[in-house]
Amino acid sequence: MELFYCDPRKVKDSRIELDDFESKHIARTLRKKSGDPLVLCDGKGHKLSGHIAALKPRVCVDIETSVSVPPASPRVEIAMGFIRPQRLEWALEKATELGAAGVHLIRTGHSGYFSDNRERFNKILRQAMKQNLRYHLPELHLYPSLADFLKTLPAARIKCMAVDPHSPPLARFLEGWDREKPLLYLVGPEGGLSDNETALLSAAGFSDVSLGAYRLRAETAVIAGLSLLMLK
Repeated sequence: MELFYCDPRKVKDSRIELDDFESKHIARTLRKKSGDPLVLCDGKGHKLSGHIAALKPRVCVDIETSVSVPPASPRVEIAMGFIRPQRLEWALEKATELGAAGVHLIRTGHSGYFSDNRERFNKILRQAMKQNLRYHLPELHLYPSLADFLKTLPAARIKCMAVDPHSPPLARFLEGWDREKPLLYLVGPEGGLSDNETALLSAAGFSDVSLGAYRLRAETAVIAGLSLLMLK
């Protein structure tokens, strides 16, 4: 099944206009025609079905059915320090595929850079959501510093951070996790977190966990941790 994205704000009288990216893909790459059926998602948990009503100037779809799809359980969000762009984008893609409900990107002391290019990051999340046949777009949050992240730290979250191979294994930590409670999982950037940053996170309620004896790249730690969290 092919899944396409639609902005829920573009619905008017059961007709929705798709953006330029989706329109070009549908009309030029896939060569769809008026009357062809389409399945859409709005990133808010709705599966929309309908038929193409127009192809120009942008694709318009007449919506015939709308079904609410419940979010994945458990609710797991990830937080990570900014890493090199190519690796960061790969991590965002895989985190979405593994079911992350939210992504928090933080400029830490060892982060090489900071970017507030929400459009680019959301495009990556959106493409991964469609490829994975998900209907909920992960929520994206960007922080220019760890202090900014801690000021807006999500409430009522179980929190853990994979920063020390000598900490208790993540699998053991999860033995006491009530999966009805949302969890926030944090990894550091390339070069890790400083001692001061680790202390601040511990004071904010983050528990130390380990992913094993070997040193992992940040993007590998994201995948390893999410795999355990989502498949427990």
